[in-house]
Amino acid sequence: MGFENSSPPQALECSRSQRQEESAIASLGDVHFIDVKDATKLRKAGVRTTESLLRLAAARRDRKRLSEETGLPTSTILSWTRCADIMRVKGIGSEYCELLESVGVRTVEALATSDPIVLARTIVDTNHRRRLVRRVPTEAMIASWVERATALRSTVTA
Repeated sequence: MGFENSSPPQALECSRSQRQEESAIASLGDVHFIDVKDATKLRKAGVRTTESLLRLAAARRDRKRLSEETGLPTSTILSWTRCADIMRVKGIGSEYCELLESVGVRTVEALATSDPIVLARTIVDTNHRRRLVRRVPTEAMIASWVERATALRSTVTA
């Protein structure tokens, strides 16, 4: 018995694009600022990816419920959720998110209203002192983040 693909070409194409979108969603294991113990608590509560973190912790009442279920502080869950929100911007992973947070850019809106030149200088200075990332983003990368962030709305409420 051989394998026959009865799916029409459009269905195959859709599957490819879905896989590409899914690959941009980070597993909690890939988010370096969430340690293994905390990631395990989140997984037990049904949070396995940054996308599910956004879905299950975007609102204050949801973060409170998740905090009660996991024993994690709501302030920590808020910080992680904001970072997951910023990680929706193409080119920003967990390390760059942590770098942005260290210079005061904690929301998509804050990134969207940033001056890329000033932000680049601030990032370089901060990373020089704190050594958060090996490769500092270029001014062009930061400008593209700012541009992409303007097209997004934050999914996280205060």
